[in-house]
Formats: sequence, structure tokens, C-alpha cells
Amino acid sequence: MVVLIGHGLGTSIFTSSSSAREPLGTAGEWGHTAVVVDGRLCRCGAHGCLEADVRAESLVARYGELRGAAAEGPQDLEARTAELLAAAGSDPAAAQVLDEVVRYLGAGIGNLVNVFSPRRVVLGGWLGRQLAELRMVGISEAASHNALRTPFRDVELLRADLGADPVAMGAATLPVARFLSSGGRRDAVPGPRPA
Repeated sequence: MVVLIGHGLGTSIFTSSSSAREPLGTAGEWGHTAVVVDGRLCRCGAHGCLEADVRAESLVARYGELRGAAAEGPQDLEARTAELLAAAGSDPAAAQVLDEVVRYLGAGIGNLVNVFSPRRVVLGGWLGRQLAELRMVGISEAASHNALRTPFRDVELLRADLGADPVAMGAATLPVARFLSSGGRRDAVPGPRPA
């Protein structure tokens, strides 16, 4: 499973039986699974979604709440999120936000493990990579606390190595994979043909 965290949350599931390693489409809205009954209002209109507590804008808003600061819009969200994460070692409010995010993310990953029993969960996206770098041990412990023991025992949690924009990189590989799986036939790749 690849979990992407940034401006929103999503996941893709890859199985050995998926044709051409295409992701299953059913778990893509993982961020809108409820982790808190009657929790915070999510941008989708529901309450208690994982995304309402884990996406970048939610982290920044929660940090502002704890500091008593007025909520700011999403401008320069990535820079403000990076500042929050960097401050977690010295600022109690930033540390609390990070601790909360780790707990919610652990619950979300635990739910994925309970439903799908994956072999690997890869944390990606620009925020997911930062969270994994800072708190992978805590995320793993929180996921373990929320998952069934037997399926979690076989799970490997990893930080994505594809950089900050793995979606674009993955999309770029699709025509190459189609071309190679066709045995190099030019007509296997859609698009304009050379004259």
C-alpha cells in the first residue's frame, strides 16, 4: 500500500494479481474514513475523517488553535508545515500537534492493516515523507496499537524514496511500462505518431 499525505490523504493498493501492477481503485479515499466519532468537520462535509486531523492544512490550523493565533489561509502551506515540524523539538504546541498526528495516522494505518493485510505500507507525499523521517518509530507503534497483531506482524512500514511528487513520476512510467509489456510495439503507446 502506498499512502500519500500532503494537501489531502489517499492510498493505492498494489497486489501481485493486479494486471500490470495497476492500483485497485476502492481505497483511494482512505482520508475520508472516520477515526473519531463526531470529530472535527472535514472539508468533505463529514465529521471525524482521518483527513480532518492529518492533512497539512489541519496541522497548521490545529497549531494556530493551540497557540491562540488566528487561522491563516492555505498560502505557502508547505513552508508553514515545515516550520511547524521543525519547531516540534522546542515548541510544546508544535510537539502536541505532531503527537496527535502520529496517533491519528497510526489509527488510519492500523485500519488499513486490519482490512487489507498488506506486506508493506509506504508513506509518501511531501508531508508523509517528512512525518516518516521525523516519527517513523512512533507511527509504527501507533499503527501496531490499532492493528490486529497477526496481520501487523508481517507489515513493513517504509518512507517513500520517489521524492516529493511520486504521482507524477508514477504516471510518467505508465507509457514506458505499456511499451515494454507490448514487446516494443509503437502502437501500444497512445499519442501522436511521428510523420
